[in-house]
Amino acid sequence: MPAAYSGKHPNYDSKDPLTATRFFDGVALAAETAGLKGQDKEIVKNALSYLDSQTAQKWGLLKGGHDPYDFKRWRKLVMQILPKSSRHDLGSMAHMEDICCDTKKRPIGRDEKAAYYEFALGFKAEADLLLESGIIANGDLIVKFLGGLKPSFRDTLNKCLSCQGPLEGAEEAPHDKEDPYTLDIVISTATAMVDVAAVGPFGAVASTEEDAEYL
Repeated sequence: MPAAYSGKHPNYDSKDPLTATRFFDGVALAAETAGLKGQDKEIVKNALSYLDSQTAQKWGLLKGGHDPYDFKRWRKLVMQILPKSSRHDLGSMAHMEDICCDTKKRPIGRDEKAAYYEFALGFKAEADLLLESGIIANGDLIVKFLGGLKPSFRDTLNKCLSCQGPLEGAEEAPHDKEDPYTLDIVISTATAMVDVAAVGPFGAVASTEEDAEYL
């Protein structure tokens, strides 16, 4: 990878957080070109050396920015502490907003299996890309997902999640009171509830969301 003094390395402008994505993409490309696949310690250390001292000190405190080094995880956490305007890729976020648009106007009930699956599958596909890029936080996506559900469905889902408790080993989700679950757990729990509701308490298809509350 280029040396910090060479002037030929990726640059990040702390006055313009929008340059963060370009910086990390440049670091990843430089590491790949140098044949450093899997050598996270060297990649992260080089990336930190390209930053001004104040930024390097701050970012280096995040998980993955020190031993044990993990470039991918570190990049995600850095992107999450930047201002929202710098984290959101306009194209990807536009796709997500399109998916959520109709459900904001008409939220989905637990008994609407077809509508739910169309929403959940599309949402999950786009969310995976956004999380992979590290440009939006897990908790922000959960808020968007829950916003597409009817209040009664959302409340019941929250109760189910509370009973489960945070998933052990769910590294991608912050383990705190504000954001204790991964998006995958939230969606899989909601999907299971929809599948059960579609069958009904006595083996018949549930005709209303209220019927599903027996389960």
